[in-house]
Amino acid sequence: MEKKRKRICVVYQEDYPWDIRVEKIANVLSSEEHDVFIVCRNESRRIRDEDLNGIKIKRLPAVSKKFGKLNEVINFPAFFNPLWISAISDCVKNNKIDFIVVRDLPLALAAIAVGRFYKIPVFLDMAECYPELLRSLWKFGIFRFQNLVVRNPYFADVIEKIVIKRIDHIFVVVEEARERLIAKGADPRKVSIVSNTSPLAKFNPNLVVSKKDSGNKLKMIYVGYLTKGRGLTTPFEGLALFIKDHKSPISLCVVGTGEAEDDYKKLAKRLGIEEFIEFKGWVDNTKIAEYILSSDVGLVPHHVCGHWNNTVPNKLFDYMACGIPVLSSNTRPVSRIIKETGCGLVYKDLDPVDFRDCLIELTNESKRMSFRENGRRAVQEKYNWEIDSKSMVAIINTL
Repeated sequence: MEKKRKRICVVYQEDYPWDIRVEKIANVLSSEEHDVFIVCRNESRRIRDEDLNGIKIKRLPAVSKKFGKLNEVINFPAFFNPLWISAISDCVKNNKIDFIVVRDLPLALAAIAVGRFYKIPVFLDMAECYPELLRSLWKFGIFRFQNLVVRNPYFADVIEKIVIKRIDHIFVVVEEARERLIAKGADPRKVSIVSNTSPLAKFNPNLVVSKKDSGNKLKMIYVGYLTKGRGLTTPFEGLALFIKDHKSPISLCVVGTGEAEDDYKKLAKRLGIEEFIEFKGWVDNTKIAEYILSSDVGLVPHHVCGHWNNTVPNKLFDYMACGIPVLSSNTRPVSRIIKETGCGLVYKDLDPVDFRDCLIELTNESKRMSFRENGRRAVQEKYNWEIDSKSMVAIINTL
């Protein structure tokens, strides 16, 4: 039977470009010869309509900088924001959309309302467990009064319960997130796993195979936002213990930025390890592979909490694809994948001594070689976007 060409509206709550998961979803749907439209925020005041490699971008209205933070307010992603409802509705009506994919919880009810009105299905791409993400922000982030209104996990719990009963299908990134939704009443037939894996073509296999350890120095890398919930305090403290007790040369490259960057720099200085840590700041995504390939160990140090126990970061699979061992805290999904594949080691969250002991084990070159090979094999055989995206495409093509 001939595959029907569909017109798909992707609703994304942030400015676009750029987001790696939205890009992957848009590209795979476009490669299936579907027409893809992305309705997104416009906090950066870009042109409202743009064509990016065949993907049609439909941005919200924006107001001049002379109005201060008004543009931020009118673009705020909330299901009751009339600008978002209007933008989604206009995209559906003007482009004869066949179905909607809405990224994460804040705009899910708005997308469902538009979908009901036009009698088209709505899918939720749950890259984050939003109520638990908000709880993590309350616990580890800088608390602000507006959190009680716009970042309230208890309010998000209520919205989530409504959404999972009314959405047509949900994509999650790990088994733990699927089990959580089913326990909350979601229909198991309507929850599929589409993980945060990397496309095989993202990394040059020849570079990965030819990569060798850089002398005797153990080069670690962390890629991602710098927030308290990302848990870098334990690696810093563990690194300080390692340096105090061992002569082996070691370094840590921190790629990324965020609200806790200055705090981490101060911590490094207080621990006396600033000369061993290089803060690279923001790096373009196209350059990330180069940094990972030149490293020996990739860190996933996130704190154990409801948020990180129900999602998995892209960097885990990027590290594995690049053939470097992974050193992670004991969050459920990441530790499960590491133990299943044998691609690295797991330390106990908030335990710098355990982190130090893992570093000692990773100074063994033959062990690193085994972890590298296991990680690469797991990516080739299972944990890659080519396999994961098939679940999404299969469901979409049955409509």
